[in-house]
Amino acid sequence: MSKTAVRGTGYITVMILTLYMIQGTMGAFSPAVASLVEAYPDKPESTVMLISTLPALTAIIGNIAFGILAKKIGTKTTIVMSFIVFFAGAFLPFFTFDSLALVLVERAVFGLGYGTIYPSCATLVVKLIKPEKHGSVMGIGSATGTIAGVILSMLIGALAGVSARYVFLSYIVFVIPFVFVLITPASGFEAKSAEQSGAATVQPGGASKEKFGKKSLFWQGFALVELLFAYVFYLYISLAVTDMGGSPSQSSLVTSINMIAGCVAGIFFGKIMGDFKRWMGTACGALMVAGFVICGVAGSIPVLYIGAALLGLGNTLFCTYEFVAIAATTPVSKVASANSIATALMNVATLGATFVFSFIAKLFGQAGNNQFVFLISAVFFAAVTVFFFISGDKMAKKIKCIISHGNVT
Repeated sequence: MSKTAVRGTGYITVMILTLYMIQGTMGAFSPAVASLVEAYPDKPESTVMLISTLPALTAIIGNIAFGILAKKIGTKTTIVMSFIVFFAGAFLPFFTFDSLALVLVERAVFGLGYGTIYPSCATLVVKLIKPEKHGSVMGIGSATGTIAGVILSMLIGALAGVSARYVFLSYIVFVIPFVFVLITPASGFEAKSAEQSGAATVQPGGASKEKFGKKSLFWQGFALVELLFAYVFYLYISLAVTDMGGSPSQSSLVTSINMIAGCVAGIFFGKIMGDFKRWMGTACGALMVAGFVICGVAGSIPVLYIGAALLGLGNTLFCTYEFVAIAATTPVSKVASANSIATALMNVATLGATFVFSFIAKLFGQAGNNQFVFLISAVFFAAVTVFFFISGDKMAKKIKCIISHGNVT
């Protein structure tokens, strides 16, 4: 396949969208946790649960490594090597299942591969897709990741019903993006021109002198705090459902509604951003406030469905908006590094959310009140909404630059 052929069709877009499947990996593993705990009856439950949580920790290393490796050995080589590491960590536990220690080591390797692949999605959108299409492709990519997560979760649940050992075979679905990457020539991973990629013209002295601007650093940091306060929904929603007398299947339904709403938000992100323009950040914040307030005061499970849907819409729109903003406010030579840092910080947020909200609940004497934490997040997003309402015009103008004229800093 020639470089011209790759660029002259929608092939590159399809390849990028298959890579977005990787984003549905982490949360999908939760249905296997109970089966894994039963499979290791002589091991502490907290240790067994590391099979699910440990990859998020090592993924941080991979997130940071992506930008460095892509610059030194090329984007395609980095992604291919990352997939090899990913598959090694994914499938080896099937063969070494009797040794929990080995499984944990392999899951750490899995997280490293996953974490290195993850930032490539948004980075390739910026490098290879026309600026006016960034929002749409990132949004559809987020939806692709959500759909992949739902399918993977169902597959893991079905395999866990057979044997906990078999859940590790579920990662066979990621052969799809791997094949797309393999058959794409290395030149297909590089921007054809500054005009196509939205890149700013490199000033004399070279790209090495380019630095992250304040706006880029703001969006990278915001990705951490936004997900920190959003992730509390996934940590506490099943507990809230149980407190209301609900069953695990009802908890699963609440989560599924959240994911479906997020999928819809991703598909229509480009149009939504175009319609709301300067009010995008304000609208995202308002959806999060409404969703968390509803979940915080809900007295029945059907009411939680409404809150879950609003949070699915708001969080997907916010996360996608963040990466569009990072692309808009970062020199093109630094986009890969910026996406890597933002992704790493988001993984830090998911790891730290449990400890942060447990501390806050105890601080307010609300330990055991599993809906109180939702109200804490509602307060945070209310402040975010006000911030974007006041400063959104300046932010929107900056982001509009990448949609209309390419990446400028």
